[in-house]
Amino acid sequence: MPEFLQPITTVGIDYSTVTATSQQLTGMAPGYQYYIRSSTACYYKVGPAGVVAAASDGSIWLGANAVAPVAAKGPGDVVAVVREAADGVVTLFRTEYGDAVVSQ
Repeated sequence: MPEFLQPITTVGIDYSTVTATSQQLTGMAPGYQYYIRSSTACYYKVGPAGVVAAASDGSIWLGANAVAPVAAKGPGDVVAVVREAADGVVTLFRTEYGDAVVSQ
């Protein structure tokens, strides 16, 4: 099959409930492009284990059902996520074919 006809599939890496307490999504490796999707509006922040997302600390806002690209800059980096108002579910994933390699 020609390369441009290969199917693109998503690989789920981690998921969590989005609540009023910052949660962490793990499983990223440096150099690959990942994405997060949340069923509810939330704030997220990428950083080393222990990083906390909050509405007032420079975290990035993500609307409900939107998808945002994220990338680990170092080994062990995580995505911290906290809800804006309502609880929901957030998923961290990447594509299996055609992964973009993020320049460091």
